[in-house]
Amino acid sequence: MAAFVEQLGGVDVMVYNSGVGHFNKNIDWAPEENTIAINVSGFTETATWAYRYFRERGGGQFVGMSSMASIILGSPTAPAYAASKAFISSYMASLRAKAKYDKLLIYITDVRPGFVDTACSRTKRDVLGCLPGKSSGPNSASYCQAPKSGIRYPPLGTDGKVGAFLAVSDQSVRRLLG
Repeated sequence: MAAFVEQLGGVDVMVYNSGVGHFNKNIDWAPEENTIAINVSGFTETATWAYRYFRERGGGQFVGMSSMASIILGSPTAPAYAASKAFISSYMASLRAKAKYDKLLIYITDVRPGFVDTACSRTKRDVLGCLPGKSSGPNSASYCQAPKSGIRYPPLGTDGKVGAFLAVSDQSVRRLLG
């Protein structure tokens, strides 16, 4: 990573957007191990490198993609995926706290995309233990209600439009938006 960043002449913002999720209703080890290796170990290696890089550089911003799965308190069909996304969000919160504690100008942004209704997701539509398109009550268009957590979020793409539903947590976003 260092050689690549050096070729670029340095970076101010690094975005981490990588991950994998497997249906694993039988709780087999191989899919869980693969998810942990990529979503936890791969993320952590990148995030710690970025933090140290920005610390040495005097500041910067690390943006990580977690997921709404990070706050849904479990998945009956993809447990390692949900847990790994919670890890990513928690780790970024810890890096944000560390930057503040160390009085560094390192901004950490956690982007949490919600369920996106695509051809791929329709084949795996109960990954988080809820089905897109279920109505959660009057005046709710098409929402998915996550079990136990009560969090409601719209499955996107059902009307043919491209869109994004994000829960973003970071002061730097407010700073950028003015």
